[in-house]
Amino acid sequence: MRNKTPLLIAHITPELSELKQMRHTLNNVLMHYSIDKERIENVMILATEHLSNVIRHSALTTEISIYLEKENNGFVLTFSDDGSSISELLETADDLNKLNNNGQLLSAGMGLPLIKGLFPDLVYSQSPDVNKKDNSSEQQAKRHNTLSVRLTSTHTLPSIVLVDDDLTTLILLEELLGDDFDVLSFSDPEKALRTILSCPPDLVISDIKMPTLDGFELRRALASHQQTCTIPFIFLTESPIINFGFKVTL
Repeated sequence: MRNKTPLLIAHITPELSELKQMRHTLNNVLMHYSIDKERIENVMILATEHLSNVIRHSALTTEISIYLEKENNGFVLTFSDDGSSISELLETADDLNKLNNNGQLLSAGMGLPLIKGLFPDLVYSQSPDVNKKDNSSEQQAKRHNTLSVRLTSTHTLPSIVLVDDDLTTLILLEELLGDDFDVLSFSDPEKALRTILSCPPDLVISDIKMPTLDGFELRRALASHQQTCTIPFIFLTESPIINFGFKVTL
């Protein structure tokens, strides 16, 4: 499955009053994509704690965005802002305690160790790299911080096998269907047949004219096996007139 442009969930100004509506929108989107309820609750904690710290402690922040990107095994949720880095707050709990003892974090930050416990694989980064020598105003304008976590869906997408010896067609169909289906593509129809027989999908979409095994032969081969004879099958063709060998009586 190929990734598309990330979905923009929310775009807000750095104001604490914006967080309530942001949480509502984020919750609805994650529910729509069948993210586990407990995981959504953890994401709400993450969003509140992280964005509160961005608003309170990231200098020069003018905008905050939240994106959701589809991956093969789930999603990547990303919080992005254009302010200064708060990476020191996410390093370790010990560092956080030192900051608290110094009086720098009296109203926020207590949930940061919890965030790391809930999402140990979180990734926080700044682009472009702040360690590079180029600190021009143009580079500063393009700079943004991102915090990303991976999420899995409890909903299993319907599976589709695409079969076509034209790689361009396969790529276009993957882009078209990839958000709503678990897509497996083959340019070799014989390899596709072996895979379908061992793990039947919910639907097969196949070109007709292919070398070694055409679409009709592939359909007949699947129809001869009990485990695949009832799989819905869609033919792809550029020909305006095709003799399918049967008649439809109205």
